[in-house]
Amino acid sequence: MNEQRTIDFRYILGVFLKYCWLILFTAILAGTLVFVINKYALKKIYKATATICIMPNTFTPDANENEMDVNVRRQNMGASYQEFLIINQLIYDINVMVSSRNLQQQMADKVQEDGKISLQMLKDNRYKITPELERQTRMVNINAESTNPLVSQAVANTMSDVLIQHLLHKLGLTKVDFLDKAQLPTSPVRPRIPLNTIIGLILGGAGCFALCFLKETFRGTVDSPDMVTQRLGAPVVGTIAQLGEDISGSRQSSSRVNNIVTVEVDGKTPRFDVAESFRLLRTNLQYSLSKKNGAKVFVVTSTSPKDGKTFIASNIATIIASSGQKVLLINCDLRKPALHKIFNLERNSGVVNVLVGEATLDEVINRNVLNLPLDVLASGPVPPNPSELLMSHEFAEIIDTYRNDYDYIILDAPPCLNISDAAIVGKLSDGVIYVVSAGLTRIDSASHALEQLRNLDIPIIGVILNRFSPKAWSSYGYGGYSYGYGYGYYSYYSYNDYSDYAKPDVEDNPAAETKKEKKN
Repeated sequence: MNEQRTIDFRYILGVFLKYCWLILFTAILAGTLVFVINKYALKKIYKATATICIMPNTFTPDANENEMDVNVRRQNMGASYQEFLIINQLIYDINVMVSSRNLQQQMADKVQEDGKISLQMLKDNRYKITPELERQTRMVNINAESTNPLVSQAVANTMSDVLIQHLLHKLGLTKVDFLDKAQLPTSPVRPRIPLNTIIGLILGGAGCFALCFLKETFRGTVDSPDMVTQRLGAPVVGTIAQLGEDISGSRQSSSRVNNIVTVEVDGKTPRFDVAESFRLLRTNLQYSLSKKNGAKVFVVTSTSPKDGKTFIASNIATIIASSGQKVLLINCDLRKPALHKIFNLERNSGVVNVLVGEATLDEVINRNVLNLPLDVLASGPVPPNPSELLMSHEFAEIIDTYRNDYDYIILDAPPCLNISDAAIVGKLSDGVIYVVSAGLTRIDSASHALEQLRNLDIPIIGVILNRFSPKAWSSYGYGGYSYGYGYGYYSYYSYNDYSDYAKPDVEDNPAAETKKEKKN
């Protein structure tokens, strides 16, 4: 499937507004750098101009012709028109003449004879001679440019004098003379510092904007709800904004249940927009689930370990339970469990103990967590075979047994891209809630993971966009979004790839810790 991304003026303007300070800083830096280089590093070029007037001989009278015949023939030839033709042709000849070795040597010899500048000065200061025809006239400018103003003046005047003598005595012209001699230039013509500085400002800002635009266009991560619907082909059921510092700091307190931001905990009331965002999410989920008769079991999973699925699953469960509905939250992430940290629960007893026959469900389940109709089933000790336990008949029996006892059952599953556990759990559910992280989740990875779930006939209820920044997104010109209320999450994961994730966290296994203690 070919993916297309519509780029309009609002998107371009949004990229500019997002990086405006960086673009402005780069433009000023580039302009300053150009200014310093032009003023202090580049050599100054001075230009002197001498003007000569060339009146070419349109024809040469025959010695045997009388004056009347000469005047008649001059009129018949159209003297004025021919003069312009000859002048235009002559300018090309003059270009070749002034660059010839012959005239260059004559000019050097004459400079030495005049004694105004030394021959060594002429050699040390590079110069350039450029003839220029004044349009619609018979005037030719001899421009001389050099790093020394004295050299440019001397070269312009001396080369003009040499050229006049050459045209008079070698080419037979009779009307060639100085109109203006070159004056000593007082200011350089290059570098043009103000113009070059302005160009540096423009190019610096434009270059920075181009790089920012390419970064935003081709970085390949999910950034907005529109991108989710257009490129992942799934509906957006909610957006979760980045957590503010005022909330993230309070969640570090040991007296507060970690990462529960939807209900009052330890006397701390959540911000209105935080709770409201989850209420909107709850409404969307309930509407999506109501489309299927009897749909009440759904899985929360993501692409990678750091997308915040456990945080979202926990807060969805608490916000639904706060409305009076009975909810069961099960930790199905048996490899790197984090649900017990969210609610400050005992990890050593949970679903693994039930599946291996060490305990009954009533013995390990945590009832009425946070004084809500919310029951939480932690993971228990990390097993060596998580996938086999989730595929067991005992686990399917837990889901079937409690399906009618709760209004909703939420399964916190591991990431599904390269781990099969989420697909195993998904087959037992009524649908999957997929979590993507703005600016972190890659589009191709999320698309591949969702396609795997669809190939297994696991319904996708919708996508939750985590770490979404309403301010940044509104700068792209899309305006408001019905779910764009502020909050975020604090990640408990400390691993970076799936190779680590696929290995059970045996260091947290109580049995393993007991063996270490015995060895010590």
